[in-house]
Amino acid sequence: MRRAIPLLATVCLLAALVAPARAQSSANAEICAAGDASAFSPEQRIAACTALIEAAKDRPRDQAAALVNRGAAYWYADKTQRAFDDFDRAIALDPKNARAFSERSNANRASGRLDRALSDANTAVRLDPGDPKAFDFRGNVFNNNRQYDRAIEDYNEALRLDPKF
Repeated sequence: MRRAIPLLATVCLLAALVAPARAQSSANAEICAAGDASAFSPEQRIAACTALIEAAKDRPRDQAAALVNRGAAYWYADKTQRAFDDFDRAIALDPKNARAFSERSNANRASGRLDRALSDANTAVRLDPGDPKAFDFRGNVFNNNRQYDRAIEDYNEALRLDPKF
C-alpha cells in the first residue's frame, strides 16, 4: 500500500502539469484558426500560430496548417513577404494542403501576380474540389483577367457548393 501512495502522487502531479499545457495548446489552436473578423488581433493570431508551429516540429501537416493560418494573419496585417514565406513553407511541408495554395493564390492576385495566382487557384481546386473558397478565389483571378464568363462559372460553383457562401 505504501508504494501505491507515491505512485498515485506522481500520477496526480503529472496530470496537474499536463492539463495546463493542453489547455494552452487548445487556446492557441482556437486563436490561430480564428478568421479576420474574429475578436482576436492579427498579433494575437500570429503569436498563437507561432507557438503551435514550434510545438509541431515533428508533425509536418499540423505545422503546415498553423503556417497557413499565420500566413493569413500576416496578410491581414499587411506583412506581405512574411505571408508568402509562410504559405511557401506550408506547401513545402504539405504539398497537398489545398488551403495553402488557395491563400497563396489570393495573395498573389492581390499583389498583381495573376499568372501565379491562377496556377495556385487551379491547384487548390484540383486538391479540394469541394471548397467554395477555392472557386471564389479562382473566380477573382478570372475576373481580374477580364475572363468574366469563367469567373461567373466559378462563382456559381462556389454558391452551388455552399449557398450561404
